[in-house]
Formats: sequence, structure tokens, C-alpha cells
Amino acid sequence: MKRVFSLIGLLVLLLTLVPASVAAAPPDPVIQNPWVAKQIAQWEDCVDVALGKMPADLAVRAGKLFDSNTGTWLEDQTIAVKGNYICWVGPTAEWKHEAKQAIDYSAYTLGPVFGESHTHLESARETPDQAARFQTLYGQGWVLEASHEAANVWPVEKMVAYFLKCWDLGCPFNIYPDLASAAPPTPFEFTGAGDSYNYDSFMKLFQSDPRVRDIDEVMNGPVWKNRNFPGHKVLLGLLAAAFSTGNPIEGHMSLYTSFDDISAAGDMHLSSDHENARGTDQVSLGEEAWRKLTHGVTLILRTADADQIIPYLIQKGLKDWSKVTLTTDDRAPDETLNPAIGGTVDNVRRAVKAGATVEVAWQMASINPARYSDVAELEGSDSPGKFASFLVLQGDPKDFNIKHVWVNGVHAVEDGKFIATIPAADWSEYTGTMNTGKLTVDDFAIKVDNSAVTATVAVLQPFYFAPDYMTTVLPVKDGKVQSDHKAGYVKLSMIDRYHGTPNVASMIWTGVGPDEDGAAFCETESHDNHYLQCLSTSDEAALLATNRLNQIGGGYIFVKDGEVVAEVALEVGGLMTATPAAQTAVNFQNFWKKLGAYTWLGKLVSELRQRFATLTCDPWKWVLVTPFAGCKSGFVNVTTGQCHAVAW
Repeated sequence: MKRVFSLIGLLVLLLTLVPASVAAAPPDPVIQNPWVAKQIAQWEDCVDVALGKMPADLAVRAGKLFDSNTGTWLEDQTIAVKGNYICWVGPTAEWKHEAKQAIDYSAYTLGPVFGESHTHLESARETPDQAARFQTLYGQGWVLEASHEAANVWPVEKMVAYFLKCWDLGCPFNIYPDLASAAPPTPFEFTGAGDSYNYDSFMKLFQSDPRVRDIDEVMNGPVWKNRNFPGHKVLLGLLAAAFSTGNPIEGHMSLYTSFDDISAAGDMHLSSDHENARGTDQVSLGEEAWRKLTHGVTLILRTADADQIIPYLIQKGLKDWSKVTLTTDDRAPDETLNPAIGGTVDNVRRAVKAGATVEVAWQMASINPARYSDVAELEGSDSPGKFASFLVLQGDPKDFNIKHVWVNGVHAVEDGKFIATIPAADWSEYTGTMNTGKLTVDDFAIKVDNSAVTATVAVLQPFYFAPDYMTTVLPVKDGKVQSDHKAGYVKLSMIDRYHGTPNVASMIWTGVGPDEDGAAFCETESHDNHYLQCLSTSDEAALLATNRLNQIGGGYIFVKDGEVVAEVALEVGGLMTATPAAQTAVNFQNFWKKLGAYTWLGKLVSELRQRFATLTCDPWKWVLVTPFAGCKSGFVNVTTGQCHAVAW
């Protein structure tokens, strides 16, 4: 009996020595985000592949591998892939494990796909599935979507869901949605964003999905520079959300050449800039970029900027290029298909032509933007734990002649053709954004006193940054100002297309628009509020064009003498289309060709890039928005909040 009690006592003693975690293991964690749960499961599989416990899906042999982490070349390497991930990388002689399929690229050079830390797919006019089919042809596998275009059409959660939808369906193209700081762009604009872009919504989205990254370019200098400016506290809340979650804050430093402005931007933690296209008479473009770089700003170079800035940085003796990246930014399909412009791979080629080494140019379009946007744990290099996304180049690497493109372990492009299968995506819930209400001809009128014979009117023109607007005198008929295209003056109308109630502001513009009687050119791509804008010589023509855009869901249109001459539908958000990108390019080329048969003030609106002429960010001053409570004319100075009549 004593022996029994002794055994029981020993057992009790042993149990007291067993850790509680073994005696009662806690339940497995419930990972709320299904996408995150899927990634973690793949990480486990990759560990087993690397240790030889599980066969890889692919063993890809590379004759030469560009290591973007170090900027060096590795000879005869094998990349082992499982699912969406790279699991093992090393010399081919060291690969001893099994793979379901072996691919021999020993005659080629491999390296990471291209990516961008700032781009606007809305400006590319592509839905995400069409972007996958089109952008991968140019070597691009991932982007940080600078969302303030779509953000002004949809509330923030709908915008994020839109850009993640294709990724969730399995598209071989990774879109990381930025959260927009410019939705609406200024306190004087009222868009489809509503008030959904705020601290609480940003915190929720940043914390719920790691693919939601960064604050999109902070564009409104007057708001962040002035404590008492309308919207200042709201913007600080957005920046606080990014700071709290470790996300970068993109800048928009147009005309920031002084050390005061550049320092102030750094003080507000604006950490990048893609607006290096200005310069001044006192400060060259290259010097502007150098000043920003020496102040810790990451440069995101557009093509034309890079042509000038890269040689200047070389001349200055830049040693560390890790804060220099490349972007296509706002590039429509017809521009990408233009050999003089091209896509991401053409940006890289031009960087080499401008003097960058092949290694640095490749890093500018891979690891550099990945590190800046804090996605380097997934993108930017062909290393274990990263997505299995790589380019296969034939010939001399400096030519960047793309043979194959792999994204997320999917063979996406071969010999210039997209070969992957993408699940069908339904974008219908993102249509129906044309809600102007029932408009009349009278809504477009510029009204003054009925007894007036003439009126002094405020005048603007495309890309007009002066502190004071221009004026001229125009005739008045029945209390309505008459535009005079023969004297160089047309009417610009900005039409609210979001709220379902007629709300139109009109004023006089010069240097742009149809030089024809009874004509109107209208579009829903009006950066950045994306109101419907019309340049017209006839209110009847403007009304006809507006009504037709309501019918087709938005886009571009030109009417003349009561007839629709040409149109292109952008039915998704009024900015994009589910039509294949190549066909969209053809549609726009045909559209501009038809418009070219008519007479225009200055140049054709496409050449003047009228879609950007309605911006309200730095360095614009006087702009036309839709009427609001504080400014019934809609003519406001966005740097001061001053409102003025458009005619008197």
C-alpha cells in the first residue's frame, strides 16, 4: 500500500513539473484575414521544401541570376517554388531535393519582376484584370496603387475592395492599394469619397490587411502647411494612422525647390516625391532632385525626369542609389503602346541610356521601390520567402529583352503574349457612378444682370499657376454671358456626377477647347475630383454630351451640331473599362483622330492633357469646382479659400 501511495505521490510531483502549456495547450489562433491565413500556410510548406520534407512545385534553373539585394550576379542558380512563393535559392549543384517540374533557363538571365511604389491604374484606364494582362507584358508584376483617382469616386472600403478583388481571384499581378490623402482633394470639393477617408477608417484598413499600404501622395500644401486651414486636422489624422502602423507617407512636392519647403515637407514626414518635373529659373531640375535626395526624400522618377536627373546625380557623385526609383505614374494604354514612351521595361532601358548601370536600373524598378513602400518582405528580389515573380531575359541583360514573365509562381507572359488564365471578374458593382440629376440648358449658363450688355469675366487656361486670374469682357444676351471661340474664349463647366442633384459651375477658359460653333468636348476623367468637365461653345451641346455620358457610364465624348461625333465609354467608375487595354488604346486613337478633323484653340485637347488641367493641388491657385455652400460660383482660390464671382 505504501508503494502505491509513493507512486501516486511521484506522479503528482511529475505533473507539477510539466509546463502548463503542455498540460493544457492554448487553442490555435483564429486568423481573421483569409488571405493572411493562406500566406502563413504557404510559408509552412516552403519550410518543408527548403528542408527536403516536401517536393517543390518547380525547380527553375537560371544561367545567371541578378540579386537585387546586393546588385550582383550569381551564376548557375536554382530557384525552388511552391505555390506563390520562392522557397529555396542557391547554386544548382547544391539543390538536392525533389521538384514536380524542372524548368531549364540556363541559357537566360533571371531577376525580379519590375514594380512601382507609385502609379495610377485609373489613368491607365484598366480594371485590375486588364492591368494584369497588359502591364505584365512590360515586366511589371506589382504596384502600389496611388488611389486618389478612384478614391474620389468610391468610399474608402469600396475602393480597397476594388483593387484587391483581382488578387483575391488569383490574378498574377499584385496591386497594393494606398489610402488616399486627397479624397476629396481640397476642403472645397465634394466627391464620391464622402467623409469616409478618415483616421478611424484608415486604422481599420491598415490593421486588417497587410496589402493596404502607405498614404497616397499628400498633395494639398495649404492644408498641411497651415494649422488653421480647413481640413488640417483631418489630414493630420490620416498621417497619424500611417505613422501608427508603420506605413510611409508619400509626398507631392511640385515646385518645392527651396530649402524651406523641402525641410517643411520632411517635418511632416512626406518621404517621397514624383513631382520632379518642374525646376525653376534659379534651380534646375537636377538640382531640385539632388536637394530632395540630400534631405532624405525618395525620388520616384517619371521617364522624362529620369532622362535629366540621372545624369545630374551621376555628375554629383551619388554613391547610394537606394532612394531612387522609377514610375510610369499616369500612363494611358495608347501612350504605353507608343514606342517613344512604352511601359515599365522602357523606363528601365531609358535609365540605362541616361547613364545608370544595368544593376542600378534594375534595382530602381525592383528592390528600391519595394523597400520604400515596405513590401520588400514579399516583393523586389528573388529570395526565399518572396513571391515567385521573376523575369527571364534573353541576350545581353542591358537590353532587357523579356522572354518570360512569372508572377506569384504563375507563368504569365511568353514571347510578348499573356498566357495565364485569369478567373472572370464582374465589375458591375463599380459602374453606375454617373448621377448628375436631370440637367437643363439653363444649368450651364453664366448669369449676370438681365440689363447688362457686356460683362467682365474671370478667365483661366490649362496649367495656370499665377496668383491672380485673367479677365476679359464678353457680350451678354438675356442675362447670360456669351462665350466667343472666335476671340479665343470657350466655356468650361464642372458638373457634379456623384450626388444626383444638378450642380454645375461654369466660367470662361482660353487656349483650349473647340474652335467650332455648336460643339462640346466632355470627359469624366478630370483630375483629381473627377467631376464631369465640358469645354463648349454651346450650352445645348454641353447638355447633349452630358446626357450621353450619363447613358454610357462616363468616359469621353465630342458633339457637334446636335450629333455625337465620337465617344469612348469608361463605364467602371467613369475612369476605367473592362475592355482589353489594347482595344482601349485603339478606341482612343480613333477618338482623337475624329476630333483632329475639327478646329481647336491651341492644340487638340489630348495634346494639352486637359484631364490634368483641372487639378486643384500644388501649384494651382484659382480653380473651378462645383458650387458649394461657401462659394456659389465654384470659383475658388485653393490656397486661401477666397471665393470670387466668375462674371460681374
